[in-house]
Amino acid sequence: MKFIVQIFLSFPLVAFNQDIYIPDTSVNGVSLMYGKSFDKKFSEYNLPDYYEADHPPKLEFINADKTQKFTVFHCYGSGKNDICTFRIEYRKKSDSIPFYGVKINDKNFKTDRGIQLGITLETFKIKIGTTNYKSQTRKGVTKITIDLNDFKNDKFLQAYNMPTYLAEYYFKNGRLIIFEFGFPNP
Repeated sequence: MKFIVQIFLSFPLVAFNQDIYIPDTSVNGVSLMYGKSFDKKFSEYNLPDYYEADHPPKLEFINADKTQKFTVFHCYGSGKNDICTFRIEYRKKSDSIPFYGVKINDKNFKTDRGIQLGITLETFKIKIGTTNYKSQTRKGVTKITIDLNDFKNDKFLQAYNMPTYLAEYYFKNGRLIIFEFGFPNP
């Protein structure tokens, strides 16, 4: 019964109202602006103290087969392990694991809406549930940008008390190769 209710609830959004965008807020169980989810996910790993790292402070996670990189950016002035932006991209074989990086057991990195590297542009458009985005193509790479910045009228931004949410997705040969989303640091 629960499955039928989920299908019924999601069907009208996808089929009839393509202007409703529900932002992604997590990757592999780590949620934006919720340090406890970060602590829970990475409690088994000996993480470096990344607060002294690059600006904004960041930490990189490498998947099990070393083909993907998941970068988390800490928010200035927020609580411990409150992450404001996620970036997922393919890793070059020549890349070393950075000083502020950790190899983890995850096979890949996937958002709560099912966005992950390698999906097609068509699948991506279905998963995001909106046609309200900017698209541009340069040198064979298509960039899709979703920018929420109307704090006064956007309940999502109000709930997080953040002025803007930005999501950028890069496709080459019709496949997702890099994406980044969250609350950008000034």
